[in-house]
Amino acid sequence: MKYRGLILALLILSHLAGCVKVASLDDRASIASCLITDVSPEAVIFNEPQVEEGSIILPMDYGKYEFPVTVTLNIKTAQAIDKILGLDTDNTLVFENPETVRKIHLIALSGVVHSYDIRIEVAPRSDLAAVTAARLTEYNPGDFPLAREVVVDVVENEIGIFALKGAFLPLTVGLEFDLSPGAKLESPGNRGNFTINAYDTAIPFTIVAESGKKELWHIRLIGVILAENASQTDREPWERMAPGGALEISFNPAEVECVGISEDLQTSRYKVSVRDNGNPFPWKAVAGFKMNPYVVPIHHDAGQEFTIQSWEDKRTFYLVDILSRQARAWELVWQQWLNPANLVESFVIGEYTSQNNQIR
Repeated sequence: MKYRGLILALLILSHLAGCVKVASLDDRASIASCLITDVSPEAVIFNEPQVEEGSIILPMDYGKYEFPVTVTLNIKTAQAIDKILGLDTDNTLVFENPETVRKIHLIALSGVVHSYDIRIEVAPRSDLAAVTAARLTEYNPGDFPLAREVVVDVVENEIGIFALKGAFLPLTVGLEFDLSPGAKLESPGNRGNFTINAYDTAIPFTIVAESGKKELWHIRLIGVILAENASQTDREPWERMAPGGALEISFNPAEVECVGISEDLQTSRYKVSVRDNGNPFPWKAVAGFKMNPYVVPIHHDAGQEFTIQSWEDKRTFYLVDILSRQARAWELVWQQWLNPANLVESFVIGEYTSQNNQIR
């Protein structure tokens, strides 16, 4: 019996030697680093995660309008820990919107729980996705009766190309756009080619803002009707569809002179009196005048030369009122200056005689 107590004591000591004291287990569990190894959708861009006390911030550089967003994280802890709770399958987290906050829990070896909030911080980016200006760079067929000056409607998100109705389609146009800062076309570049098969039909294209927000815009070929006289329209548009100032014209060669210009408002015609000074056709000419508000020209480009082949070679251009969607045709006709007042402009002495030949 005296050995029974000794044997029992030895067994108890042996059991205690195989146990780990709870007091010796580590209570700490903190994150040393966090990396994003995968993102969905692919368009989303993140910067390096920021690990703070009790939180991880995922800085989103682009993707505000791509939610829900799934990220795959590679989390390294500063200590050996038991496990991490709160991650989805394959160490992923899903964020339904920018305000979503996910929680993960680090379980220390001692069983102490350390929680971290994980949230996305969206970088401030402009939501503006607008066309601020547009230019017609080319069109085919080249004689299509359209206004090269396009009109940008920021209320309706529309690029208007005004053209006389009745021309044969299709029409292919090339456009160059100025966009809101940071915005871009959904297709690469700031240019686009469009095929138009009908008047007054919207052709869509998409602009993506710096933030990723998308805006739908349209190209529209706007048909205008020719008003042949003042009775076919109201007084205000009829008067707007006239040059806003005096017509100025110059010729090449420079020896061809514009002697005078007369305006006939009833027939919408300018008669240009020209002194050719012996210069044969063809000539080049440049005509210019101010435009009234809400008016764009067809077959007239300020500063652009055109060719005159003969005195009968009339030049027709149209002034379009974009409010009434009507056009007024104007003609330039050439009239040869024939010195109607019989003015002596210069003379030379061919030969002369004098008494005793004293004048030389």
